Amino acid sequence: MGEDNKNSSELINEIFLQNYSKLFFIPNNELKEFESYELFKEFIKKELSIWEKFNAIPCIQRNANNYRSTQALCNMLNEQTNQQNINGLFNQMKNTTNKLFNSDSEFGQFIIRLADKNPSQAEAAYSTIIGNELQLAYVNDQQYFLGLLEGLFYLKKDEIKLDNYSSLRLDKFAAEHSQAIEKISNDYSTLENKYTLEIEKQKNEYDNEKNKVKEDHETNNKTFAYFLTNSKNNISILEKTYKDLLAIKEPTTHWNELKNKYENEGNKWKLYSIIISTVFIVIMCILLYNLPNWDEKKFELVHFQGLIIFSVIVSVFSYLIHLFVKLSTSAFHLSRDAEERRQLTYIYLSLLKEGKIDPKEREIVLQSLFCRADTGLLKNDNSPTLSAIGNMFKNNINK
Repeated sequence: MGEDNKNSSELINEIFLQNYSKLFFIPNNELKEFESYELFKEFIKKELSIWEKFNAIPCIQRNANNYRSTQALCNMLNEQTNQQNINGLFNQMKNTTNKLFNSDSEFGQFIIRLADKNPSQAEAAYSTIIGNELQLAYVNDQQYFLGLLEGLFYLKKDEIKLDNYSSLRLDKFAAEHSQAIEKISNDYSTLENKYTLEIEKQKNEYDNEKNKVKEDHETNNKTFAYFLTNSKNNISILEKTYKDLLAIKEPTTHWNELKNKYENEGNKWKLYSIIISTVFIVIMCILLYNLPNWDEKKFELVHFQGLIIFSVIVSVFSYLIHLFVKLSTSAFHLSRDAEERRQLTYIYLSLLKEGKIDPKEREIVLQSLFCRADTGLLKNDNSPTLSAIGNMFKNNINK
């Protein structure tokens, strides 16, 4: 209950003192311990104000950004009351503070002194001490080179036993060793000239190879142009064939479906004809078997009625058998017609692909494909040479 009654500030301060009050600064993991969370925030604010002044030096700007991120996390902590969230933010802050260096440390003062003197020296010394990748392209720059030396002397300050390292003047050192520095600079210039000549040589070889490829391209240009012309002609033929194929593909599928449909209908009507004929034969056998003896009895009205019924039965069954046979024949006829149109379509496409068909033959084929089929149910069922749909299809094909 005591912990629940604490306010947010007290809870944050308590968690900070328990687990996060100790900070280790680069490059030597220098320890700094804080007595309260408020002192920690003031320290972050002070350091940020110092490092923000050096906005032209990348290493110091990275340090300032880390302080800025830490300050942002502190602002977020002020709004938290949940212990789990507070611990999470402190863990994020810990990952950021591991990359900091402070202005009160020897390393911080060293970087500030070089930054006031020359930004290139500060950046080179920082990269040397921390172990970052050096910018070798700037080694020929005197200030960058002096920064490298500053960094090396900082790393070896214990070995060279300087009583007061912070007062060492590298300007004097550079004057005393000017010949060595000049030799290093000359060696670098020689190496640079060597690689410049090698690059120039490689460039000349590349230009020669490029000219050779250009000559080969010009030599084969006529052959390629001829090939391109033939290819365009072949593509035009294939496009026309493909266009016709797309235009006739659906009708071909439709004719195949009609063929199967009419064939099934023909079999259906044929089966009906067989069934009706069988029933008619059975009925006729029964009637003829039970036919009354006209010699023994007088011809009466009942006999006349029987003759009428017998005639009606014979007429009805004869008509049905004739109708079913005719429907079956018509269906088989239409099925055969659809199959012939489908086969004619494939032949037409084959001739079209080989270029063996002229416009008149093309029109004849289209007339055959799209004329109306004779069902065979009506006499004199003469249809026009080309239906309206056929004319539309023909005009579309010829475009």
